[in-house]
Amino acid sequence: MKKMTENFKNISFVIVLLCITSNIFANDSKPSLKIISGEKNAFTLISNDVKNSDITIRIFDEAGLNLLNEKIEVNRTFSKSYDLSNMPNGIYEVEIEDNISFRKYFVITTSDTIEIMENVEQKVFKPIVVLEESLLKLNLLNLGSGNVELSLSNKIGEEIYTEKIENTIAIHKGFDLSKLPSGDYSVEVKTEEKYFHVEVHLK
Repeated sequence: MKKMTENFKNISFVIVLLCITSNIFANDSKPSLKIISGEKNAFTLISNDVKNSDITIRIFDEAGLNLLNEKIEVNRTFSKSYDLSNMPNGIYEVEIEDNISFRKYFVITTSDTIEIMENVEQKVFKPIVVLEESLLKLNLLNLGSGNVELSLSNKIGEEIYTEKIENTIAIHKGFDLSKLPSGDYSVEVKTEEKYFHVEVHLK
């Protein structure tokens, strides 16, 4: 289900992902995004975050086909529901991206029900890459302690530095770039779940 594609030409059925509600749930006290079961084959995305931030919601089918990629502007409290009643029965992957992490949920649909799979929520944090003058700082919260590959390349793709990190939950790295020429550089972070690419400019 990790394969991502947006080629809709081979789909033999009509995809309808209908936003059926957009309400404010001010009484929801959890300051995080979550998915709850809605009526019949709908699920609801809820946020009661105290900070204003944008999120992106993506839905994939069992073959990894990207059925939805929607960016949403969140203003404190927010809720939105999606109807999968016109979709084939099966397991769907719902990914929520905010400014610091990815959250992944799995929902199961039948002809008239929808169920959120329990205890399978996955959360992947994004690396934080900051360039302060000639010091490049990288921080990553790696909750699964899986293997992480770091690399730094120049603008023509020449690899300057590479490192593989194992069994580490909190990764903190600092790189002195003072001896490198000014220009654009690429930082790549590969975890077992995601690939991240960050561009930095060295003055």
